[in-house]
Amino acid sequence: MEFVSEDLVTLNVTLVFLDDWDMAVMDYDVRTRTYGIEINQKEVQAAFWGTLAMRKYIENGRIVISWAGWFQPVDFLRSSMSGLTFRHKDWIDITPSRLNPGEAYQIEPEVETSPDEMISALMDLVINTVDLNLDASHQLIENLLLQGAMKERK
Repeated sequence: MEFVSEDLVTLNVTLVFLDDWDMAVMDYDVRTRTYGIEINQKEVQAAFWGTLAMRKYIENGRIVISWAGWFQPVDFLRSSMSGLTFRHKDWIDITPSRLNPGEAYQIEPEVETSPDEMISALMDLVINTVDLNLDASHQLIENLLLQGAMKERK
């Protein structure tokens, strides 16, 4: 995937799922998935891996999809890393009558050791790419809902 932010910075992002998860079969159960992400931005390269749990709630007149997870950097600026975990929570409210769904995104770093320049640079990179990842999340949710609707009609 390639994302372009408002300040015209291009990010090349590679997302790899490390296990099987058929998102079209999602129901009320919680689904989990392990993934790896590689980010390349000019001279900044980073690799992460993490786990994501997702759940869909169907309420009167809307669908709410929430997910929570964590990810850890394994490589940053061509150096291996440890001791830093990012936990994130995200949800999207899909109401058929609205043009844009409501959303909230929260990401907080948990640092096991005292931060240094590399960790600060990594945190800046991750926090500055959250908006770009939200666009990809919206597309993923849209595809999931379309697949579910098509399955119901069959």
